[in-house]
Formats: sequence, structure tokens, C-alpha cells
Amino acid sequence: MSMQVVIIVTGGIIILAILDFFLEPRVLRRILEKYPELQKIVDYFYREYNIKVCTLPRGIFTGALQDDEYEKIKKWLYALKQVIQYIPEEAKNYVNDITFSSSGRYQACASTRHIKVYLAPASGASGRSSRKYRTSSDKDKVHLKERRMFTWIHEFGHEWHRSKEGLAKNEEIKKNFDKAVTKYAKYMNYRENFADAFAMYVLMPDYLKNNFPQTYQWLKQNVYHGQEYDLEYPVPRSIRDDLTENY
Repeated sequence: MSMQVVIIVTGGIIILAILDFFLEPRVLRRILEKYPELQKIVDYFYREYNIKVCTLPRGIFTGALQDDEYEKIKKWLYALKQVIQYIPEEAKNYVNDITFSSSGRYQACASTRHIKVYLAPASGASGRSSRKYRTSSDKDKVHLKERRMFTWIHEFGHEWHRSKEGLAKNEEIKKNFDKAVTKYAKYMNYRENFADAFAMYVLMPDYLKNNFPQTYQWLKQNVYHGQEYDLEYPVPRSIRDDLTENY
């Protein structure tokens, strides 16, 4: 590739990024004006937790969502609303914004102070770095309310790990989370194992307490400040099996 081509391509990428930066807030406003219910819950997260929903899938010129995207985004945000009260303050305070994308390799991912949700995840994913679904019925599990709730808490677990409190305890986390609590974590690393255990503590406390008592106690003392949960949102057996069967 010649230097001129590289310069042209790089310049095009920069121009698109600049356009996106300036157009994004306007497009987001246009979308939310069309969907008052979505506007209401977006305002709720910003008002109560100072968390911005700053990007939605959209057509730059139409400023509109596909019908299925609108429904999926609502379901994801309502699932977060149901569980955010159980997430430790250190994790909530560390997150600045949430974005949604049409498709990607994962259900969701977390980066520093940011969580991104993919509305059509894992359709062609391969490799150990993504949760695998063996049949079409397995793929449908990702749309269950409890699966979305588990994913939200998992991603906030990553943010807790990145916070000042989490970084200060990183060596302890390495030591106490060396045994995988899920099939997914078995093929990943201690960070993913921590995030899965972080979510299990709220949604599958009986399983975590009975099978990984040391992990449960560490989370209770160091992350959840002694607070325990009693399956207020019991996770369906199908999801439990997906997380733990044949472990």
C-alpha cells in the first residue's frame, strides 16, 4: 500500500470520527424524541446514578431505530433498572456511560468507565473468548431477562475490578479467584472469573455459597459489605445449566 493511500484512508477515518463526534448528540436527541419511554429510562439512569446512555444504533440521516432494536434496548435498560440497586456503589460510581451497538462478538463488554451492549451478539463468534451457544434454542437464552441481568452485573463487576478499590485488592483477587466458577471462566482468566462470581453472588448465591464458599465469603467481606441476597430474582434452570453444566 502506497503512502498516499495510507494518508487518504487515515484522513477518511479521522473525518468520519469527527463527524460522528459532532453528529452523535444530535442524532441521539432525535431518537429519544421519537421514543418517550426510552427517554424516560435514559433520564432515570442519569438522574439517579449519573450514568449516561450516550450511543444508540441509528441511521445518521433518519435518526431512527429499527423496531426490534427499540424493544431490545428497552429490555436491556429495564433489566439494568431491576438489578442496579444490588451493585456496589464503587462499581456504579466508576461507570460514566453505556452504549448500544447493533451487533458484535459478545453480549456485552466493559472498558474503563464504559459498558457496551451488543443487540445481536455471538451470531458468528468462535473461540474461547466468547460464550458459546450450541443450538438455536441456546442462542435464545441470551434474550431472557435473567440473562441480561446476569450480564449487566458481570460487566459492572469488571468496572469494580478497575476501580481504586478493585486495583488495591488485585493480588487478593488473583489468589481467591484461581478456581473457575463457570464454564466460561474456566477457559478465560481470573478477571472473567471474578466478574462471573460477582454476578453469581447476587443472582445465584446458593450455588456460589455451596460450591465455592471461599469465593462467596471473600465477595461478602470485600465487595458487598456484608450484604447477602436470597434469590429475589431466581435464575431459570436453563441459564444455570448453561453457566455450569458439565463443568
